[in-house]
Amino acid sequence: QAPAARRPPESGGEERGGGEGGRMHKIDVRDLRDMFSTRAFIVSVTAGCISGVLSAVLYALDSIMAMNFMQPAVPKDVVFNVFITFSSLVAAFRTAHALARYTDAAAYLHKLNA
Repeated sequence: QAPAARRPPESGGEERGGGEGGRMHKIDVRDLRDMFSTRAFIVSVTAGCISGVLSAVLYALDSIMAMNFMQPAVPKDVVFNVFITFSSLVAAFRTAHALARYTDAAAYLHKLNA
């Protein structure tokens, strides 16, 4: 599905400060409505709400009602430290690789235009 064409702001839009040189920008209400009604937005908000409610229920059962059923399922602190270290290294190397590819592509485009 092709992205919707940019519409000029209507009088129903709200003004917001910021931008270049302090110019005011209009927020188009239709663009916001279109964004909030996309399938991806609805699915992600639904997943977030479901996981939040499930987390609150588990916390209430485990801590507030003192059932303490989560303690045997939680691994030691070392497992979390290793996981966080590994995840941060993977994210850093992926970002570095993506930046290198981007700068290489930009250099090739500059060579083509020259």
